[in-house]
Amino acid sequence: MGVRVASLGIRNSSAGNTLGAVVKKMQVFDGSGNSLGFVPIYDSITREIPFSIQTSKIIQKMMI
Repeated sequence: MGVRVASLGIRNSSAGNTLGAVVKKMQVFDGSGNSLGFVPIYDSITREIPFSIQTSKIIQKMMI
């Protein structure tokens, strides 16, 4: 069973820094049914938050 959409978007995406292990792959097809390839599915994707003065203040509040 597949998911069919009119188009794919990336508006809800964000940068990832460290990829986990590939646990599955999802095949992608064009409108005619031809395979475009596979998209890896990772068990985790982490994103490092840049350290700033604001981040430091938040951490200090959490430690109190």
